[in-house]
Order: sequence, then structure tokens, then C-alpha cells
Amino acid sequence: MHAQFCRFRLLSTVRFLNDRQSPNADPARRNRFHFRHAQRGSAVVEAAFLLAFFIVILYGIVSYMLPIMLIHTFHEAASAGVRAAVKVDAEAFPDDTSAYQEAATAEAISVAGNSLNWLPNEAKSVVLDNIVVSFDTVAGRTLITVTVSFPNYRSSPLSPVLKLPIPTIPPTIIDIPSLPDNLWARASQ
Repeated sequence: MHAQFCRFRLLSTVRFLNDRQSPNADPARRNRFHFRHAQRGSAVVEAAFLLAFFIVILYGIVSYMLPIMLIHTFHEAASAGVRAAVKVDAEAFPDDTSAYQEAATAEAISVAGNSLNWLPNEAKSVVLDNIVVSFDTVAGRTLITVTVSFPNYRSSPLSPVLKLPIPTIPPTIIDIPSLPDNLWARASQ
């Protein structure tokens, strides 16, 4: 049985080589072998295009996710800062409103800053310098507002920005991701 299989395998290999090399071989059969040979590298090229496409999609997801995550973190920090400022006892400063506002401001900035510990040091210092606590009187009650912002985020983003030319007349260059100038969030209580 094994000998028959080996003989069949040998004959089919010889037939294959003769068909590929013989000028008198059946043209349809010769083209079939040529087509298989010509398609050999197409899978690699298709995989390269798909890989590049998926890398661009992944970059888009990450580059748009980071500013959205920053804004969400700023909302959380501003809310935590307002809650901390409200907890400061106003009765401890019965006659000195400015001392109460200074104590509440310090507490709000401290708690909001602790919410931003995950930021890189350069970004964190910019954001900590731009936490604003304001006090307004509405209907006889004090309204405390905490604003957390990252000014000039477009000029110094945390993730790199791709600049892509668009073939229009005149040619334009777009930024991926298209970012706002300032990222900010505000909370009041």
C-alpha cells in the first residue's frame, strides 16, 4: 500500500513539473498553476493594509479618549472640591467672611488637587494653577463654584496630534484629534 502511494506521489510530482515546464502543455492547466503562483504574496499585502487600518483606528480611539477622560476627571475633581468647601464650618468664622472663604478655597483646591494625582507632573502643575473657587450670594445663601481647567490644551496636549493634509483647493491641514483650546469643568453647590 505504501509503495503504491509513493509511486502515485512521485508520478503526480513529475506530471506537475512537466506540465509547468512543457510548452505543449494544456494552456488552461498551465494558467491554473501560474495563477496559484502569482497569488502567493497577496495575503501578506492584505494583512499589511488591514494592520495599518487597525492601528489608525486604535490611535483614533486612544487620542479622542484622553481629552474626554480629562474632562470627566475635571468634573470629578470640581465636585469633590465643592463638597470639601461646603464641609468647612462657616460658624467657626462668625464675623470674618474672608477668612471663611480662604479656608474653604484652600480645602477645595487641596481636595480637587488630590483627585488629579494621576496626571503627569507638568500637566498637573498647569491644572493646579488654574483651579478657581468663587463665592456668590444667591437668595441669601452662599453658592460655591469650583472650576478646574487646562488652558491652552491644544498647544500642549497629553497625546500627540497628527497633522493630516486634505487635498482641497487651497490645501488644508487638519488635526487628529481636533481639540478645544481649553479643557474645563465646573461644579457648584
